[in-house]
Amino acid sequence: MLLSWFAIHLTSYVAASIYLLRKLGQAIDDTTSATSVQTVKLVKTARRNFIILVAVIIVMGVTPAFLVVGALAFMRNDQMQTVMTVVARYTTISFCSYSWIVTVTTILVTKPYRDRTLQLFLSTNFPNK
Repeated sequence: MLLSWFAIHLTSYVAASIYLLRKLGQAIDDTTSATSVQTVKLVKTARRNFIILVAVIIVMGVTPAFLVVGALAFMRNDQMQTVMTVVARYTTISFCSYSWIVTVTTILVTKPYRDRTLQLFLSTNFPNK
């Protein structure tokens, strides 16, 4: 039951995301004279960030979840405790590392964030020891 609910939720999320990204792409391509260049750049950056964030979610969560479910199908009962320990450890590490991975990815992808971060690092005087 839980797995089917997850599959329905994931499918609806992916379908809605694909639909909205296609509509957003069409809106970018069919710009009017009232649409500024900055607005188009902002929309392209937001779309790129969204795609990357979804890819991070898939890589960190969905793919390993399917691998674990597939592995459980071939496990014996005496191996379950070891597998569940590994799953619990991975889940904890994944939850803890998601925020900094997404933050670094967003900084690297978004030019204003990247420029400002570089400016901060270059202007900081680190003490010499």
